[in-house]
Amino acid sequence: MQVESEQKLNLRQRAIARADNLLAHKVDAAVTKALQELDISGERIEKAAAVYNNLVKDYPATIGKAVSKKEREELDLQSKPTLVYGEVHFKTYALAFEKIRQKYGGLQENSGGVFVDLGSGTGKAVFGALLMHQFQKAIGIEILGGLHNISLEILEVMHNMRRNENIKTSDSSYDKSFLNKTKNTVVEFVQGDLLQVNWWTTADVAFANSTCFTEELMLAITEKAELMKPGSFFITFTRRIASKKWQLLEYERHIMSWGEATVFIQQRKSYDAVVDDDNDKKEADEVETILNAKLDCIKQNNEIML
Repeated sequence: MQVESEQKLNLRQRAIARADNLLAHKVDAAVTKALQELDISGERIEKAAAVYNNLVKDYPATIGKAVSKKEREELDLQSKPTLVYGEVHFKTYALAFEKIRQKYGGLQENSGGVFVDLGSGTGKAVFGALLMHQFQKAIGIEILGGLHNISLEILEVMHNMRRNENIKTSDSSYDKSFLNKTKNTVVEFVQGDLLQVNWWTTADVAFANSTCFTEELMLAITEKAELMKPGSFFITFTRRIASKKWQLLEYERHIMSWGEATVFIQQRKSYDAVVDDDNDKKEADEVETILNAKLDCIKQNNEIML
């Protein structure tokens, strides 16, 4: 009986690995196509991805899902969709940073700035941001203690990788100098409520994997986002910052681990901007956005159960 159970487990693990590889190939193809259409080199993303993959290789999404599920059950929080765990594919996420740099004039070399991830989980989006731009400070805010602790573990892995001169990898894109560029960035992981920890007065780039965020939470985040400095950027999934003080630069469907989700890139207008401009008139229809949000969250929640 035990042998049969182990065989089923091994079969499932192999199937998950094959599915992950297939999804990774699809993401690669989609990102490559997007870069070609924009006439942007993919070298930065490839080098960053090589370092990122080595950094998180011992922390697959299944660990984050299991830790999140266990803690939510222990705290009787299963009914809260905002705490559903999901991860993004690095290259899809990195593409948003490259677009901000190449299309919208942000994140220029030596510009520093502060990055904040709202609901940072195991911290992977924070580490991804570090590799895509030399921020002065990068902050992850996560309310679940188990996920917060994993982010601290990965931070220690990053420190060890910097000290290790002989990292073994088969990825020819791996470039340790890319990792070393992060050494001057202050990385801070905070366990707490993202509405109680002040991020809005300092953030130059904010990110939220907001697919399963409720309307109430998005409204609260929007109120805080309106206090961010002019010119700052906000990247969200499925749900946007619905405010006249924020300009929608673009929105596009991209492949995630749970299916597809809309990636929104927005920029804070100047303080005296009160009238919608032409770009705002192109914003996604609200009914469709809400419907997509519900569908995306269902898919992401199903992903948790795998």
